[in-house]
Amino acid sequence: MLAVVLALMAKLVPVVGDSATLLEQANNIENFATRVEALCLVQRYCRLDQILPVLAVSASLAHEQGAEGLWLGLQARRIAALRIGGRWDDACKHALTLWERLDQGLVGIEFFPNVVAELCAVFVNRHEDLAQKITLRADAWTRRAASTLPALWRDCYLCKTPMR
Repeated sequence: MLAVVLALMAKLVPVVGDSATLLEQANNIENFATRVEALCLVQRYCRLDQILPVLAVSASLAHEQGAEGLWLGLQARRIAALRIGGRWDDACKHALTLWERLDQGLVGIEFFPNVVAELCAVFVNRHEDLAQKITLRADAWTRRAASTLPALWRDCYLCKTPMR
């Protein structure tokens, strides 16, 4: 229920213009998993200087607590924020670390093709071979996942992947 409320609040941010208040509310949620979900929802409405420190602290906390799936989601969001902010070296550094963990089999709260799309956006001009390798793996993963679905669902699922 809280996620629904935060999603509705996030839709109001462009109208209200107070992303700092929304970020503060999300960051003060006691349940850590719910807080991470809320931070991921509000990230797109926050300025880089607002969201980056919160994502960094939350990712460190997730890692310290052994919540690796939450760490993955936070790192993917952090990479996106760094890339959008033009901080390519930092984005690339975190993306390489994240890819190593994904390559070892780590899974998380984020939709895998979305994470991979973010990694490829960072790697495409710096590690082209790695970006191609990741794209091929993501495509194979997506097709394997789609093969388990009924035909109508499969088509819908495949149309929603960012790798298309």
